[in-house]
Amino acid sequence: MKLYTDSKFIDYFKTGFRYANRTYSRALGYRGSYAGLRIPIASLPNYKLVSSGKGFQGSKSAANAEWLIGDTDSIRGSFNQIRGMLTGIYPELKSYYPDYIPYEGFSGADGSYAAYVMAHYNVKLLFPIDGVVGTRIVNSLTSLRAIQRTTQFVNVDDRLVETTDEAQINPRGNYLDFMPSVNAIVHFTPKLQLRLAWTSEIGRPSVYQINPRLQLNLLNRGAPMASGGNPKLGAVSTNKYDASLEWYFGPTGLASLAVWQWNQDGLVGNRQLPEVLPESPNVPVLVTRPYNLGRGRHRGIEGRLSSFFTFLPGILKSFGAELNGTMNLTRQAYPVFKPDSTLISEAEFIYGPYLNVSKYMYNLVGFFERDGLNVRVAYNWQSRRQWWVDTNDPYNNLFLDPVKRLDASINYDINKNLTVALEGSNLTADGNRSYWGSYAAPQDVRYFSRNFSLSVRTRF
Repeated sequence: MKLYTDSKFIDYFKTGFRYANRTYSRALGYRGSYAGLRIPIASLPNYKLVSSGKGFQGSKSAANAEWLIGDTDSIRGSFNQIRGMLTGIYPELKSYYPDYIPYEGFSGADGSYAAYVMAHYNVKLLFPIDGVVGTRIVNSLTSLRAIQRTTQFVNVDDRLVETTDEAQINPRGNYLDFMPSVNAIVHFTPKLQLRLAWTSEIGRPSVYQINPRLQLNLLNRGAPMASGGNPKLGAVSTNKYDASLEWYFGPTGLASLAVWQWNQDGLVGNRQLPEVLPESPNVPVLVTRPYNLGRGRHRGIEGRLSSFFTFLPGILKSFGAELNGTMNLTRQAYPVFKPDSTLISEAEFIYGPYLNVSKYMYNLVGFFERDGLNVRVAYNWQSRRQWWVDTNDPYNNLFLDPVKRLDASINYDINKNLTVALEGSNLTADGNRSYWGSYAAPQDVRYFSRNFSLSVRTRF
């Protein structure tokens, strides 16, 4: 039996703590103590270890090793003792709840004004064509407040004393975005049509990325440095090209084939650039901030087939099925700048897939509808995803194994105003696991429970 314990298992939330199941180190040789911290488990009267089982349930590569982890209730019961033992190493644990740190947050206003222009058209060339053309105009305004923290040496009585000062900063932003779109439907026959679309979309950066806080280090006046967010960060723009050929057969049947390509520009990445700040007017400060640097592309194809079995006799006509499958090829690129140039146009690019996006997915759904009874069973599968990429060491790339789910629901209309529903999700209790580079370096295993819900809906 192998004993694994967490070298730093306490993180703070606003309401207390959680068990941070992140980085494990072997406790072999410490005889049941926390590796690195050397806190004997026996010194915590309310703490106990429980088995997490052998390997990953249902996995062909499940190991025979059995792992021990801290029981959740015993961790809560021993929290105060653990906290008291760790305050010398982690001062932030001195109080039961985390201290409020103004530097970590910011406040302000983020609003927008929008206008829409749209026109419908209907023409006949070789085939009837109708659609919509228009644009959306959005003016985004931001006014943020945050803290700039400056560390420097100050002359006090002919001695250089390191000081840290904090001052409020109030950056503002004003962005005007145009998002045109064109949609068309080509009617080859009443049951066969082609949908075409070109749309332009704008995605504003996340709150964390536009946090205007700044950590300024002026201890070395010859090479000052700083890091922070970027309140002037631009949007991520996407040009989408979509096409879908649809065939409506029988009274309930649909077969379709869709293709798309989405081109993105302005993907966000961190970059170091010199900036002239008021605190260092003579020597530029090397500031690390997020910038709009990268570009990317989604290119894919999806097929769908759905129908009730209306060609069957009797009650069998009330059964139906739907099958759809997707292949999504993604690529994103971030620049590697040359030593003598800071221009993106002169940089080389590193390419890789979009993070947390599967290449293949499919869904199989069976359903039954008759006399107020609606039954659905769905199986969903998606291929492995990459969670993290390390451009220097591929063995530090983090992957998530394929995910599969089986869900089902039963709905019954007792009358036109009352419906009873029973739903179940993840009926096979499947989980997933992640690993670094290869299965030889697992990161974690996550188990997900079966969930059931019973509901009653009324209509008035």
